[in-house]
Amino acid sequence: MAESVAAPTEQVRTTWPADALENALLVNQALVATPPGGVNGREDDGVYLVLGHVSAPLAASPEDLKEIMARTNGDLRISVRGSFYLSSLRAEELWHALGASLGKSTSPSVEK
Repeated sequence: MAESVAAPTEQVRTTWPADALENALLVNQALVATPPGGVNGREDDGVYLVLGHVSAPLAASPEDLKEIMARTNGDLRISVRGSFYLSSLRAEELWHALGASLGKSTSPSVEK
């Protein structure tokens, strides 16, 4: 007969380093993608979060800008700054944390 082992009751403490924000990257583009199968309430479901940055093309004049846009067919490439997979639980925590940081409610509105 197999003997069961109880989970440890000790807590693990995690700490962010003091310089965690030192190398922050500017992002102005975000992509949230649901993997095939979608988020269906299972705890192992999640979302992909890709953060990036796109810069305006360097042009010395409006004519230069028109030439660049014609040459690139108006397509500006996004530089990926980070690509992440979050479980649905962690994605919801991030959603609440962002809402709280921005002073926005993330609770569903209740109509009366």
